[in-house]
Amino acid sequence: MRKGKNREIYIRFLLNALPILIIPLFLLFSAYFRNQKLFKQEIYDKNISILENSALMGESMMASVESIVNYLDESSSVNKFLNFYSLNEDGTNTNEVILLQKDINSLITANDAIDNIQIFSKNNKMLLDGTQVVINLNRYYDYTFSITGIDYDHWYHEMLMGIHNWNNRLQTLETTDKSITKQMFFFSSDIPANSGIYSSGCVFILLGQDKLFRYFDRLEYQKDGFVYLQDGDGNILCEDNRTGVENIYLQAEETSENSGFITKKIGGNDLFLTYYKDKNNWLYVCAVPRKLVMSAVQDTWGYFLFMLVFALGIGILLVHYFTTRLSAPITKIYDLLKTGKSAVSYDEFDEEIERLIQKNEQMQDELEKQIPALKTSIFHTLATGGYHTREEIGENLQKIQIAADSPLYLIIIVSLNDLDTGNNLEKIAAQKIYLKKIMEETFLTTQIYDLDFERIALLLESSCQEKQEAKQQCEQNLAYVKEKMENNSGISISFHGDAITDIGRIPSGFKHIRTLLDNEYESFKGIIQWYDEKNLVRKIREQETYDIKQRIRKHIEENYADPQLSLISVADSFGISEVYLSRLFKQSFEQNFSKYVEELRMNKAKELIEMDMYTVSDISGIVGYNSPQTFRRAYKRYFGCTPRER
Repeated sequence: MRKGKNREIYIRFLLNALPILIIPLFLLFSAYFRNQKLFKQEIYDKNISILENSALMGESMMASVESIVNYLDESSSVNKFLNFYSLNEDGTNTNEVILLQKDINSLITANDAIDNIQIFSKNNKMLLDGTQVVINLNRYYDYTFSITGIDYDHWYHEMLMGIHNWNNRLQTLETTDKSITKQMFFFSSDIPANSGIYSSGCVFILLGQDKLFRYFDRLEYQKDGFVYLQDGDGNILCEDNRTGVENIYLQAEETSENSGFITKKIGGNDLFLTYYKDKNNWLYVCAVPRKLVMSAVQDTWGYFLFMLVFALGIGILLVHYFTTRLSAPITKIYDLLKTGKSAVSYDEFDEEIERLIQKNEQMQDELEKQIPALKTSIFHTLATGGYHTREEIGENLQKIQIAADSPLYLIIIVSLNDLDTGNNLEKIAAQKIYLKKIMEETFLTTQIYDLDFERIALLLESSCQEKQEAKQQCEQNLAYVKEKMENNSGISISFHGDAITDIGRIPSGFKHIRTLLDNEYESFKGIIQWYDEKNLVRKIREQETYDIKQRIRKHIEENYADPQLSLISVADSFGISEVYLSRLFKQSFEQNFSKYVEELRMNKAKELIEMDMYTVSDISGIVGYNSPQTFRRAYKRYFGCTPRER
């Protein structure tokens, strides 16, 4: 009989313990699916990094092209080539052409992305590139150079003699140069720039698409994937499509963010697509087969199944072991209750256990009633400096359930202001109870004690390593307490506090706060007044820093027209180092010194230009530039146009 009862107790424990096996199942499945998600994120981060680098290289390539066009636009050799009408007999023009061709070769050599540069003169109908000077254009086109789909007449009238505005400066064309056919980015510009029908000629810069695709080699799209580049107007600039499907392009609603990834079925295959938009709103897209992305995760499936079986086996053994151990004391209690009786039913057994538990709870309640008085006594002794050693303080902190090894402790004194003791004292006591309840709910602590009729103390542990961080968190909670208390009860409350890193200094913290209460800071305006003996020195230093920042700003605004104004000269004027001035400038004005001065000068220059009373040369001197040429370049860089194009 006893053996049967013991087995029944064991089975009851076992049935209650079996649900624990769900935990390892849940954890393993969660780990597997999280592994899938993390791997997708890793692939996305990798692809985005490659696309960002490709975008940067693309932007760098276009910046180089713009720089070359600006260089050629200002080149005297180009100007001479565009404006003579034929090669003269004395060879002067011929020498100029040879020198210009050498310059073009140097530009092509220095820029790896550029395949060729062509300059055409509308006056002498000559075309010059890195290898030859073309006089007979009709023999040059088709025999040496051609563009797929464009005949000679269109090339001559629309491209050489046409106007090259911002809308068609960059085109994607297939060219054949010396029997070599390549996909090219075709960049064109009038010379002089933006001169339209009045231009003397034009320049064409040919960029090989293959040199841009080499930046995508690490994307692993080559097997059943694709990459493509699309400009801000939706034109496909280049693509490498390995899917065999024509319609591979993402819709605008699919790329609403600046970057992201989606899974999409294209041509019957699931593809993992990553996209990125650069600052010019160009869209870079790459697609990799999803099976390739997830292959590494699929390889872990066998390992996952092994771990699942292993976890279940170990779980069953552990459940059996602990069920046996845990049921043993209950079995012994059952045997004790059964002593002297022929049989004890399980209902009687449960009732007896319930009586024992109730009796134990009654004893616990009696004990807990004594705890508040003990905790209050310990707290008051701590606040009045009754404990003198760190060991004594730590031992008593543990008695009131405060850890002795916290990195930081916060002491807060809450003062109820302007209490009228002639009013109903029971009402005031009820309001204090309400205040304690709000603070308990807000700070999730019971370490709140009455100091006297008007003050409540709060002792908090903090896991923060820095005082400032702990204070900020505390202030947010105190602001909530103050707002709720004043709105619901109409009683004004104020807070004073100190942050302590050493338990041995907790009594000193209470002393510091009493000092604050006796000597209120006149400048105190925050939610709480913290004890800070360095506060006055810090405020003086902040005022000094503020004063020198204002003086520096005024000095620059009064002297920006001086061409000699520089970081060194300003630092010398104020007797500070260049390094300190540079750091102070960035911290205070969120930009460096030269950008700030340039902004002042450009705004003043724009104002003078709009007045239409000064020449560009006069304005350049007025705003602090040594030469009109330097001023024009700075103006175009800042506003995107020359002073005359305003």
